Amino acid sequence: MIEIDRYFKHRLAKLGYDDDMDVRYSLSYSQGDGMAFYGKIDTHAPLIERFKAHLESGQATVYKRLKTRRSIESLNRYIEILVEWSTAVVVISPTGNGRYHGPNSMNVETEALLGEELIDLAEDDNYDVGDRPAVISSITQGEPLWDSYLEWLREDGSAISHALEREGYNILDAMVSEPRVVWEKTTPQYSVVVELQGDEDALDSWDSEIAIDTLCEFAAEKGACYWLNAKVECLETGVQLAQTTLGGIHTTKSLQDANGRDNGYLADLVYEAIKDAKAKVCQHSAIAA
Repeated sequence: MIEIDRYFKHRLAKLGYDDDMDVRYSLSYSQGDGMAFYGKIDTHAPLIERFKAHLESGQATVYKRLKTRRSIESLNRYIEILVEWSTAVVVISPTGNGRYHGPNSMNVETEALLGEELIDLAEDDNYDVGDRPAVISSITQGEPLWDSYLEWLREDGSAISHALEREGYNILDAMVSEPRVVWEKTTPQYSVVVELQGDEDALDSWDSEIAIDTLCEFAAEKGACYWLNAKVECLETGVQLAQTTLGGIHTTKSLQDANGRDNGYLADLVYEAIKDAKAKVCQHSAIAA
Protein backbone atom coordinates (compact mmCIF):
# COMPACT_ATOMS: atom_id res chain seq x y z
CA MET A 1 0.00 0.00 0.00
CA ILE A 2 1.64 3.22 -1.18
CA GLU A 3 0.39 5.26 1.79
CA ILE A 4 2.13 2.96 4.25
CA ASP A 5 5.38 3.20 2.26
CA ARG A 6 5.10 6.98 2.39
CA TYR A 7 4.39 6.98 6.11
CA PHE A 8 7.25 4.60 6.98
CA LYS A 9 9.81 6.68 5.05
CA HIS A 10 8.50 9.87 6.65
CA ARG A 11 8.88 8.38 10.13
CA LEU A 12 12.37 7.06 9.41
CA ALA A 13 13.49 10.47 8.14
CA LYS A 14 12.07 12.13 11.26
CA LEU A 15 14.09 9.68 13.35
CA GLY A 16 17.31 10.61 11.57
CA TYR A 17 17.66 7.86 8.98
CA ASP A 18 18.27 8.52 5.29
CA ASP A 19 15.05 9.24 3.40
CA ASP A 20 15.85 6.70 0.68
CA MET A 21 15.85 3.63 2.94
CA ASP A 22 14.49 0.48 1.34
CA VAL A 23 11.32 -0.27 3.30
CA ARG A 24 10.00 -3.85 3.35
CA TYR A 25 6.99 -5.15 5.21
CA SER A 26 4.14 -7.64 5.34
CA LEU A 27 0.96 -6.65 7.16
CA SER A 28 -1.49 -9.46 6.48
CA TYR A 29 -2.28 -10.49 10.06
CA SER A 30 -0.23 -13.68 9.74
CA GLN A 31 2.67 -15.19 11.64
CA GLY A 32 5.30 -14.05 9.12
CA ASP A 33 4.32 -10.38 9.29
CA GLY A 34 6.82 -7.67 10.13
CA MET A 35 8.53 -4.47 9.01
CA ALA A 36 12.20 -3.74 8.29
CA PHE A 37 14.32 -1.14 6.54
CA TYR A 38 17.67 -1.43 4.77
CA GLY A 39 20.23 0.87 3.25
CA LYS A 40 23.27 3.00 4.00
CA ILE A 41 23.74 5.55 6.75
CA ASP A 42 26.33 8.10 5.66
CA THR A 43 25.04 11.14 7.55
CA HIS A 44 25.28 10.47 11.27
CA ALA A 45 24.54 13.86 12.83
CA PRO A 46 20.76 13.39 13.37
CA LEU A 47 21.27 9.89 14.75
CA ILE A 48 24.15 11.02 16.98
CA GLU A 49 21.75 13.53 18.58
CA ARG A 50 19.33 10.72 19.41
CA PHE A 51 22.20 8.54 20.64
CA LYS A 52 23.25 11.41 22.90
CA ALA A 53 19.71 11.67 24.28
CA HIS A 54 19.79 7.91 24.86
CA LEU A 55 23.02 8.19 26.84
CA GLU A 56 21.71 11.15 28.83
CA SER A 57 18.41 9.52 29.75
CA GLY A 58 18.25 8.86 33.46
CA GLN A 59 21.37 10.91 34.20
CA ALA A 60 20.32 13.33 36.90
CA THR A 61 23.63 14.97 37.74
CA VAL A 62 25.34 17.75 35.82
CA TYR A 63 28.63 15.84 35.99
CA LYS A 64 27.19 12.78 34.24
CA ARG A 65 25.53 14.88 31.53
CA LEU A 66 28.81 16.74 30.97
CA LYS A 67 30.66 13.44 30.73
CA THR A 68 28.17 12.27 28.11
CA ARG A 69 28.63 15.42 26.06
CA ARG A 70 32.40 14.93 26.11
CA SER A 71 31.88 11.35 24.97
CA ILE A 72 29.76 12.57 22.07
CA GLU A 73 32.47 15.06 21.13
CA SER A 74 34.98 12.18 21.10
CA LEU A 75 32.64 10.11 18.96
CA ASN A 76 32.17 12.94 16.46
CA ARG A 77 35.93 13.40 16.23
CA TYR A 78 36.34 9.66 15.67
CA ILE A 79 33.76 9.76 12.87
CA GLU A 80 35.65 12.67 11.28
CA ILE A 81 38.79 10.52 11.27
CA LEU A 82 36.88 7.61 9.70
CA VAL A 83 35.46 9.88 7.00
CA GLU A 84 38.93 11.28 6.23
CA TRP A 85 40.89 8.02 6.24
CA SER A 86 38.43 5.24 5.64
CA THR A 87 34.65 5.29 5.65
CA ALA A 88 32.01 5.99 8.26
CA VAL A 89 29.21 4.43 6.23
CA VAL A 90 27.02 2.04 8.20
CA VAL A 91 25.05 -0.53 6.21
CA ILE A 92 21.77 -2.09 7.32
CA SER A 93 21.42 -5.22 5.20
CA PRO A 94 18.91 -8.11 5.17
CA THR A 95 19.77 -11.44 6.73
CA GLY A 96 18.53 -14.90 5.80
CA ASN A 97 16.70 -15.67 2.57
CA GLY A 98 14.87 -12.34 2.36
CA ARG A 99 11.42 -13.88 2.84
CA TYR A 100 10.94 -12.43 6.29
CA HIS A 101 11.33 -8.75 7.12
CA GLY A 102 11.31 -7.72 10.75
CA PRO A 103 13.48 -6.78 13.74
CA ASN A 104 15.64 -9.88 13.38
CA SER A 105 16.25 -9.47 9.64
CA MET A 106 18.32 -6.26 9.89
CA ASN A 107 22.08 -6.64 10.12
CA VAL A 108 24.03 -3.50 11.11
CA GLU A 109 27.68 -3.40 10.06
CA THR A 110 30.40 -1.04 8.83
CA GLU A 111 33.29 -1.35 6.42
CA ALA A 112 35.40 1.18 8.31
CA LEU A 113 38.98 0.52 9.36
CA LEU A 114 38.95 -0.28 13.06
CA GLY A 115 41.29 -1.08 15.92
CA GLU A 116 44.94 -1.71 15.16
CA GLU A 117 44.48 -0.96 11.43
CA LEU A 118 43.45 2.59 12.24
CA ILE A 119 46.21 3.03 14.83
CA ASP A 120 48.80 1.68 12.38
CA LEU A 121 47.66 4.23 9.82
CA ALA A 122 47.93 7.04 12.37
CA GLU A 123 51.44 5.94 13.34
CA ASP A 124 52.67 5.64 9.74
CA ASP A 125 55.18 8.42 9.07
CA ASN A 126 54.26 8.36 5.39
CA TYR A 127 50.98 10.06 6.24
CA ASP A 128 50.62 13.61 7.48
CA VAL A 129 48.01 13.33 10.20
CA GLY A 130 48.78 16.58 11.99
CA ASP A 131 49.08 16.23 15.73
CA ARG A 132 49.82 12.50 15.74
CA PRO A 133 49.50 11.85 19.51
CA ALA A 134 46.20 13.75 19.60
CA VAL A 135 44.85 11.73 16.66
CA ILE A 136 45.89 8.43 18.25
CA SER A 137 44.25 9.54 21.49
CA SER A 138 41.04 10.38 19.59
CA ILE A 139 41.03 6.92 18.01
CA THR A 140 41.62 5.20 21.34
CA GLN A 141 38.85 7.17 23.05
CA GLY A 142 36.43 7.08 20.15
CA GLU A 143 36.42 3.44 19.13
CA PRO A 144 34.55 2.09 22.19
CA LEU A 145 31.97 4.83 21.66
CA TRP A 146 31.66 3.87 17.98
CA ASP A 147 31.01 0.27 19.05
CA SER A 148 28.37 1.47 21.52
CA TYR A 149 26.80 3.61 18.80
CA LEU A 150 26.58 0.62 16.43
CA GLU A 151 24.99 -1.49 19.16
CA TRP A 152 22.49 1.30 19.84
CA LEU A 153 21.68 1.40 16.11
CA ARG A 154 20.86 -2.32 16.25
CA GLU A 155 18.58 -1.81 19.24
CA ASP A 156 17.04 1.31 17.71
CA GLY A 157 16.33 -0.46 14.43
CA SER A 158 14.61 -3.30 16.27
CA ALA A 159 12.47 -0.91 18.35
CA ILE A 160 11.51 1.11 15.27
CA SER A 161 10.62 -2.07 13.40
CA HIS A 162 8.21 -3.14 16.15
CA ALA A 163 6.68 0.35 16.44
CA LEU A 164 6.17 0.90 12.71
CA GLU A 165 4.64 -2.54 12.24
CA ARG A 166 2.04 -1.65 14.87
CA GLU A 167 1.45 1.79 13.33
CA GLY A 168 1.17 0.22 9.86
CA TYR A 169 -1.63 -2.01 11.10
CA ASN A 170 -3.37 1.07 12.55
CA ILE A 171 -3.24 2.78 9.14
CA LEU A 172 -4.66 -0.30 7.44
CA ASP A 173 -7.45 -0.47 10.01
CA ALA A 174 -8.25 3.19 9.28
CA MET A 175 -8.41 2.83 5.49
CA VAL A 176 -9.23 -0.75 4.53
CA SER A 177 -12.41 -2.69 5.32
CA GLU A 178 -15.13 -4.78 3.80
CA PRO A 179 -18.34 -2.89 2.91
CA ARG A 180 -21.07 -2.84 5.54
CA VAL A 181 -24.58 -1.41 5.57
CA VAL A 182 -24.90 1.73 7.71
CA TRP A 183 -28.35 2.88 6.64
CA GLU A 184 -31.32 1.42 4.76
CA LYS A 185 -34.92 2.30 4.06
CA THR A 186 -37.58 0.16 2.40
CA THR A 187 -40.97 1.12 0.98
CA PRO A 188 -43.49 -1.21 -0.69
CA GLN A 189 -41.86 -0.46 -4.05
CA TYR A 190 -38.26 0.60 -3.45
CA SER A 191 -35.28 0.06 -1.19
CA VAL A 192 -32.44 2.46 -0.45
CA VAL A 193 -29.24 0.96 0.99
CA VAL A 194 -26.07 2.84 2.00
CA GLU A 195 -22.81 0.95 2.43
CA LEU A 196 -19.63 2.21 4.08
CA GLN A 197 -16.15 0.93 3.24
CA GLY A 198 -12.60 2.01 4.03
CA ASP A 199 -11.08 4.17 1.29
CA GLU A 200 -7.46 3.10 0.79
CA ASP A 201 -6.99 5.49 -2.15
CA ALA A 202 -8.44 8.51 -0.36
CA LEU A 203 -5.16 10.38 0.14
CA ASP A 204 -3.77 9.94 -3.38
CA SER A 205 -4.85 13.39 -4.52
CA TRP A 206 -4.36 15.19 -1.21
CA ASP A 207 -1.63 17.75 -0.56
CA SER A 208 1.49 15.84 0.53
CA GLU A 209 1.87 17.52 3.92
CA ILE A 210 -1.83 17.15 4.75
CA ALA A 211 -1.73 13.50 3.70
CA ILE A 212 1.27 12.81 5.96
CA ASP A 213 -0.39 14.59 8.90
CA THR A 214 -3.51 12.50 8.32
CA LEU A 215 -1.50 9.26 8.16
CA CYS A 216 0.14 10.21 11.46
CA GLU A 217 -3.34 10.57 12.97
CA PHE A 218 -4.33 7.15 11.64
CA ALA A 219 -1.11 5.60 12.98
CA ALA A 220 -2.05 6.98 16.42
CA GLU A 221 -5.56 5.50 16.06
CA LYS A 222 -7.18 8.91 15.63
CA GLY A 223 -9.60 8.71 12.73
CA ALA A 224 -10.24 6.96 9.43
CA CYS A 225 -11.09 7.50 5.75
CA TYR A 226 -14.00 5.87 3.99
CA TRP A 227 -16.40 6.06 1.09
CA LEU A 228 -20.19 5.77 0.99
CA ASN A 229 -22.19 4.02 -1.71
CA ALA A 230 -25.98 4.56 -1.94
CA LYS A 231 -28.14 2.27 -4.11
CA VAL A 232 -31.81 2.58 -5.00
CA GLU A 233 -33.49 -0.62 -6.20
CA CYS A 234 -36.98 -1.47 -7.48
CA LEU A 235 -38.23 -4.36 -5.33
CA GLU A 236 -40.65 -5.63 -7.96
CA THR A 237 -38.14 -5.99 -10.80
CA GLY A 238 -34.86 -6.13 -8.86
CA VAL A 239 -33.48 -3.41 -11.14
CA GLN A 240 -31.02 -0.95 -9.66
CA LEU A 241 -32.40 2.49 -10.46
CA ALA A 242 -29.52 4.63 -9.17
CA GLN A 243 -26.18 4.53 -7.43
CA THR A 244 -24.18 7.42 -6.01
CA THR A 245 -20.75 7.20 -4.41
CA LEU A 246 -18.70 9.60 -2.32
CA GLY A 247 -15.11 8.87 -1.29
CA GLY A 248 -12.33 10.49 0.71
CA ILE A 249 -14.52 11.17 3.75
CA HIS A 250 -12.32 11.88 6.78
CA THR A 251 -13.69 11.10 10.22
CA THR A 252 -12.26 11.36 13.73
CA LYS A 253 -13.92 8.05 14.60
CA SER A 254 -12.52 4.60 13.97
CA LEU A 255 -13.62 2.84 10.80
CA GLN A 256 -15.64 0.42 12.92
CA ASP A 257 -17.53 3.26 14.62
CA ALA A 258 -18.04 5.41 11.52
CA ASN A 259 -21.67 5.68 10.43
CA GLY A 260 -21.48 8.01 7.43
CA ARG A 261 -23.18 10.89 9.17
CA ASP A 262 -20.08 13.10 9.26
CA ASN A 263 -21.01 16.62 8.08
CA GLY A 264 -24.28 15.40 6.60
CA TYR A 265 -22.62 13.27 3.92
CA LEU A 266 -25.06 10.39 4.32
CA ALA A 267 -28.15 12.57 3.98
CA ASP A 268 -26.76 14.34 0.91
CA LEU A 269 -25.81 11.04 -0.72
CA VAL A 270 -29.25 9.49 -0.14
CA TYR A 271 -30.89 12.63 -1.50
CA GLU A 272 -28.82 12.46 -4.70
CA ALA A 273 -29.49 8.73 -5.14
CA ILE A 274 -33.25 9.17 -4.75
CA LYS A 275 -33.22 12.16 -7.10
CA ASP A 276 -31.38 10.13 -9.76
CA ALA A 277 -33.77 7.21 -9.29
CA LYS A 278 -36.81 9.47 -9.72
CA ALA A 279 -35.28 10.94 -12.86
CA LYS A 280 -34.73 7.46 -14.27
CA VAL A 281 -38.30 6.40 -13.47
CA CYS A 282 -39.68 9.54 -15.12
CA GLN A 283 -37.50 8.94 -18.18
CA HIS A 284 -38.72 5.37 -18.60
CA SER A 285 -42.33 6.44 -18.05
CA ALA A 286 -42.00 9.06 -20.79
CA ILE A 287 -40.51 6.50 -23.19
CA ALA A 288 -43.29 4.01 -22.40
CA ALA A 289 -45.92 6.66 -23.03
